[in-house]
Amino acid sequence: DVTGIPEVVRNGDTGLEVAQQDPAALAGALEHLLEEPNERVRLAENARRLIENDFDIHTNAARLRALFESVAERRLPLAAGAAS
Repeated sequence: DVTGIPEVVRNGDTGLEVAQQDPAALAGALEHLLEEPNERVRLAENARRLIENDFDIHTNAARLRALFESVAERRLPLAAGAAS
């Protein structure tokens, strides 16, 4: 297993998965892509869209910041009450 592959490669949507240690399956997938240019383009476009939507550093940082702020807002009254 390679880190990051399961999050990005969605078989038939953003790429093609083949079993580990199966060179014949890998050769078949590559041959399929060589013979199907429209499929190559579709997979590449879907993969690009997935990366841009789900793995954008600015979007993810904003999501984390919003999450941290919402947790902090819920905890502030408890911390203030405990200090009294």
